[in-house]
Amino acid sequence: MDSQFFDYSALVPLDRTTGAIASITTEHAMIHAGRSFELTGTFAANGTNAAAIQFSPPVDTAASHTVDMTNANADLTYTAVAKGTDGNSINITHIDPDAASATLSVSVLNKQIIVSLATNGAKAITTTAAQVVAAIAANADSSALVTCSAEGTGAGVVNAAALFNLSGGKDEVEIHLKQIDLTAAADIVTVSIYEGASFTGTAATFTPINNNRNSARTSIAAITGTLAATVTTTGATKLRQITARGSATGANVRNSSVSPQEEIEFSAGKVYIIAFVPTGATAIDYAVRWYEMPSNGE
Repeated sequence: MDSQFFDYSALVPLDRTTGAIASITTEHAMIHAGRSFELTGTFAANGTNAAAIQFSPPVDTAASHTVDMTNANADLTYTAVAKGTDGNSINITHIDPDAASATLSVSVLNKQIIVSLATNGAKAITTTAAQVVAAIAANADSSALVTCSAEGTGAGVVNAAALFNLSGGKDEVEIHLKQIDLTAAADIVTVSIYEGASFTGTAATFTPINNNRNSARTSIAAITGTLAATVTTTGATKLRQITARGSATGANVRNSSVSPQEEIEFSAGKVYIIAFVPTGATAIDYAVRWYEMPSNGE
């Protein structure tokens, strides 16, 4: 048979073809990127205590900084126009020109904003907070980077300020829950995943590990929880329920995933609770696995 008419792909499955391109799963890729996390532990539970782990994925937040001036009604607050961590790299300086009758000016180089303050004939600064606000807004380059607001009336005279960075900018983060492994010693434990639930009880902060041990990334999801919890589900949405029937050796294991491709996405700005409700169980061993992805994909 002439080889140009012979279609090997129709006869040989791709995964058995020599030289086939290997696939990398999303989970594998997230581990390499340092965005895959795991939280493990044991709840010494009993029939009267529920345990709760709460995930609160952060929304995107604009970086900002307030300059504390000497005079009243002179403080200035700068806020990045674009939300996210990128705003943390914006820096601003207020310069005393040390010259007589200088005029107020704003200049921008990349993400550095320089405000040169106005003075009188005796070289004393005369610029008010309100005037700085107006100057920042009037400059196309600075207004593209930040907004500026003044304390009170803004009538107070400002003073020079050394270079400062905006801070507190956060990227919106989505949490993709991959799996919950669960072992119960004796009787039954039910695990329910809720969106919009809440819990009461003395909360502790949980610190997960990064599954990429070469990565310095830490989880940016706010994770808290408690053993002696009362979980309120009024108005909440139940996303998943898992039940493990324990044994004397605690050998029964259940998990939340039926296939490696399955996951639950926790949306930024909402609260999610994993509630462990035992019925006579004396111990609950758990492992929660997820990865985190900024909504901007970076």
